[in-house]
Amino acid sequence: MSPGGPTCTAAQVSGLRPVECGLIRPRRPLSSVAVTASTARARRFDLDRLGFVVSLACAIHCAVMPIAVIAVPVLLSVAGIERSAERVVVGIAIVLASFSAWQQARVGRWGVVAGFVVGAAVLLASRFVGHGRAGELVAVAGSLAVAFSHARALSAARAAG
Repeated sequence: MSPGGPTCTAAQVSGLRPVECGLIRPRRPLSSVAVTASTARARRFDLDRLGFVVSLACAIHCAVMPIAVIAVPVLLSVAGIERSAERVVVGIAIVLASFSAWQQARVGRWGVVAGFVVGAAVLLASRFVGHGRAGELVAVAGSLAVAFSHARALSAARAAG
């Protein structure tokens, strides 16, 4: 016998089973197959539960958003906190864009970084233009640039694997 296990010559192979000669591996015991099947069922159950929760959340979101898009700005303007709410949303958008730009810079996606920087700068500039039509147009342009950059970053991440 060799240190790696039994070895068989051609003459010995004729009288031994291939498993004994080390030519093939023995099969797994049936009990390990049953454990694997139950694990697969458990995973499928968890994925089904997750799919249900996500689908339900999507349905609720789709039902509520049209109402919220109209109701939130009206409620904020009635309460007199519309401008401070805008500042908070713009601040959050700029912070998220900054973190995303930093992550994209670490992997060398400089086109995406440029989109984040330009979008955040335009969004920040919209705060100084005013609240007329010009300010709204500048804010929309900056928001779209940041959103487009986020979409490009997601697309690049999916393509990278």
